[in-house]
Amino acid sequence: LSYTEQQAQIDLLTKTLRRHRKIVVIAGAGISTSAGIPDFRSTDGLFKSLQKKHNLKASGKLLFDAAVYQDEALTASFQDMVRSLSEEAAKTSPTAFHHMLARLSQENRLTRLYTQNIDGIETSMPPLATQIPLNVKAPWPRTIQLHGSLEKMVCQKCRHLGDFDGAMFDRPDAPECPECARNNQFRVETGQRSHGIGKMRPRIVLYNEHNPDEEAITSVMNADVRSRPDALIVVGTSLKIPGVRRLVKSLCSVIRSRRNGVTMWINNEPPAGKEFEDCWDLMVKGDCEEVARLAALKRWDDHSENVFDEYAEEEAKDSNGFPHAFIQPRRRGFPVAKEGPGQISVQSRQSRAQLQDVLKASKTAEPKKPAAKKSAPRKKTKKDEPAKNSRITTFSKVTKAQKVATDTEKAVKLEKEENKPMHPLPPGAARNNGPMFPQLAEKGEETPQRSSRWRQPDTISPKSVPNGMSQLLNQPAA
Repeated sequence: LSYTEQQAQIDLLTKTLRRHRKIVVIAGAGISTSAGIPDFRSTDGLFKSLQKKHNLKASGKLLFDAAVYQDEALTASFQDMVRSLSEEAAKTSPTAFHHMLARLSQENRLTRLYTQNIDGIETSMPPLATQIPLNVKAPWPRTIQLHGSLEKMVCQKCRHLGDFDGAMFDRPDAPECPECARNNQFRVETGQRSHGIGKMRPRIVLYNEHNPDEEAITSVMNADVRSRPDALIVVGTSLKIPGVRRLVKSLCSVIRSRRNGVTMWINNEPPAGKEFEDCWDLMVKGDCEEVARLAALKRWDDHSENVFDEYAEEEAKDSNGFPHAFIQPRRRGFPVAKEGPGQISVQSRQSRAQLQDVLKASKTAEPKKPAAKKSAPRKKTKKDEPAKNSRITTFSKVTKAQKVATDTEKAVKLEKEENKPMHPLPPGAARNNGPMFPQLAEKGEETPQRSSRWRQPDTISPKSVPNGMSQLLNQPAA
């Protein structure tokens, strides 16, 4: 396809990279091949070269398995491999695509960069710096390293974290942890029991082992999906890791539901699997460096104004003289006739004529008031009847209004109530309503016997006392 035939696709590519404000990028080893770092699964990739170099019976993928520390020969090959990879990564410089990602982050338009690379080229630029280890809660850095990096090494015993030192991995066995060695020496000198010394290893995630940042990475992924980005760029990866595939599917469904959402695939090979057939608005088969050149973004440390150049057809060709193919899959839907320059379809003419007639009629005709419709009584159905065991959803119970009684009806009611026999009192009520002093219940008077014990001349005594009171007064003192 020529440059002019792909103009619409190229415009979509450049507008997405220049204007969208919430971009998520998922990158693989393909973005570092231009810097001299080999990928993993290609015919001349790292798995094949490691198999030849170390005379492995299986693929070089075996050196990225957690079982390398269970075999001394595999441990020696693994140590040599990580040391050489670290030296190569230290000599390389960021590519044009790396600088484009850093520029997006500098302009605050890069929501997140998920990288599967362990070379650390992305994080060597300040706008794409990361944090090791990751926090489970926000805030999080722009770059999330899904598989760790060769920039750090960690102790398998005390989890001591330090900068990667290739000189410590120049021997067959794993190096000792300096922090464990210091603590062990102190315990021995003070007469305490030794706890042993751990081994250092690069802080990368191998196959068949737990990712120490798994919980934090899951939190970041869920937060990014909820933020509803407006663009997704999957570049330089074959999507073989199940967790990355799930993230891509979730982001594609969210972004494509937006009106201006764009999902983009950039790789030399199309995505594998039927689950990704209808996930992309734009598929770019080619080098990601060409994509960065078409976007023409400034370097992250360039503070001049943006000037975007227009490329002709000859400038869009690659080194072999063939133009890159930008393929945009059609979305499923009904075909619609498009109007070219100076052409009006029959359907649009009819719609415009009908619209003009409606406008004329609305100007001349007076607006009619809508006739009031009489609502017919609705028939009761079974749904209207309250269920026998239905839940109570109201706070008060609505009952029928009571009939107002007349004076004659009230008098008859009172007369009936008076003729009714009195209900007997319960034992408790009879006891409570009885006399307080039963012995004093009968009223009467008695003449007290004259006695010198209680009648004295200097006191005022009553003429008579209640029955039984004289007995109480004449009782001898205890």
